[in-house]
Amino acid sequence: MYNLFLEYMPGGTLSNAIQAHGGRLDESSIRDYTCQILRGLDYIHLNGLVHCDIKSSNILVGRGGAKIADFGCARRVGKRRAGRGYADVYGAGGGAWRGAGVCQ
Repeated sequence: MYNLFLEYMPGGTLSNAIQAHGGRLDESSIRDYTCQILRGLDYIHLNGLVHCDIKSSNILVGRGGAKIADFGCARRVGKRRAGRGYADVYGAGGGAWRGAGVCQ
């Protein structure tokens, strides 16, 4: 038997938080969430994973800040090839959340 314990994130998703504030967040919240998301992405990239579906509905928010969720599209990768980012290798991202380099 296995048990899975997850942290409760009472704020819902970042998308919910943006909608709850009339489609805008204050600069301080944006800065905090951005730093937390980038730290999370750095951690998963250093551990050989690429999320492949970063968007506001896949970021959970709570009292402790923002957490990356929904790793259903994530891919394990080896070492980066020189001059190529992970998005170049996998065409990661979706819609408005896709990196500019992927769209070229």
